[in-house]
Amino acid sequence: MGSAERKRAPRRPVAVAHLVERLTLFHSSKVKKTPGRFSPIVSRALGFNQSPYYDRDCRLADCPSSYWGIDRCLRINETVDPFHSRIFYGGAFSCSVDSKPPAPAPLLDIRFAELQRAVFVQFFSLLDWLGVPRNILEATYFGGAELGGPGDGRDGGLTRRRSFPRDDVSAQTLRQFSIRATSVPTISHMAFGSFDGALVGPRVDIYCRGVELAALVFNCYRFRRGILQPTNYVGGYTIGMERLLCALSHSDFLSAVPRYRRARRLIERQSKAARSPGMERDVMEVLFGVEVIAHLPKRLSRANERLVQRMKSRIKPSIHNLGLSFDHITKIYQHFQNARASKSI
Repeated sequence: MGSAERKRAPRRPVAVAHLVERLTLFHSSKVKKTPGRFSPIVSRALGFNQSPYYDRDCRLADCPSSYWGIDRCLRINETVDPFHSRIFYGGAFSCSVDSKPPAPAPLLDIRFAELQRAVFVQFFSLLDWLGVPRNILEATYFGGAELGGPGDGRDGGLTRRRSFPRDDVSAQTLRQFSIRATSVPTISHMAFGSFDGALVGPRVDIYCRGVELAALVFNCYRFRRGILQPTNYVGGYTIGMERLLCALSHSDFLSAVPRYRRARRLIERQSKAARSPGMERDVMEVLFGVEVIAHLPKRLSRANERLVQRMKSRIKPSIHNLGLSFDHITKIYQHFQNARASKSI
């Protein structure tokens, strides 16, 4: 990818409401359900909501259906930069097909391959419709690996070590769409939750100008008490809404995402230091950290409270570096509370 492509001049920011309308229009005839609410930002079962509508995907594994929606997520340990915040919104499409009678090797089942291809076709037709050119996209896919057995990794709960084949369907389909793709033969490209009931299957990451834009996940197992049980085939994609805004406007979060653009103006009115390019990381630490606090419920488990305190300890130095007072932080907090109330992306 040439330096000219990476340094293209920013375009006018994309109108969020118009983008959401277009995404809804594209998916309206392709799904049976459209969730009307965000998932809880914190739940007893999953902790912080790190993946859009994961509970719905688990239900699809039991009953074939489909949905499209935009969900609010929180990754409190995220290392912030111009394309990584802690609160983010994911546009998620997911569908499932009946896998009965179960195949002895679900990853090699023709029904699973057909689902993968159908999801890819829909995903790339969506990007074409939005005007995201394929020549700026790259991908990584599961290259096969032996997983499970003793260990402290995500696959450590799997009682027996077993071999998982390379995701050849994704590799071939990406080539057909002229996407440069790299094989990754590790667990990083397997959806592999370590909790009972988690869905398991290969994933594909899509990058735009070097930044992850979307993930496609194809689940065919459910993790139960140390073993993998075949389930209905569940496939879909999640697109980072903030990153999609950046891709369409050739800019970063602080310029392309309305809630951050407004919050940045707030902080720059209070701190001259915040206007310096050298202080941008401090600005992001403050904005992305205060936003988390504005979204949290009043009561948290002790484990989650420790994570929040750890995050607060990371943003305190940036507050001091920018010379911000308690009143300044309060105004930023109120801004993000208002954005939360209006469900603004």
